Amino acid sequence: MEKLLFVDEVTGPEYGKNKHYEFYEVSLKQNPYDKKSIESIPKIKKQAVKALQDAGVAGTSHLWIGGVTSSLYDTANTTERDMKILCRLSF
Repeated sequence: MEKLLFVDEVTGPEYGKNKHYEFYEVSLKQNPYDKKSIESIPKIKKQAVKALQDAGVAGTSHLWIGGVTSSLYDTANTTERDMKILCRLSF
């Protein structure tokens, strides 16, 4: 993950009650509200999925990406999808 040009720092892993789950914090070089930061979320997810696969963990159901930037990414995708659906229904 550290090799991605837009990543400033990766810390972790941290563990909660369930030691099978690891938490990593990824800090971006740019403002988390910046469009480029928001557009970086799929690249981060791709790297995380690859790391899971390399560790022998199959599927993406074991991966959660959180934080303000990922929330903005999710909101933008949901809005875009909804607009496509609503525009189709309104014609």
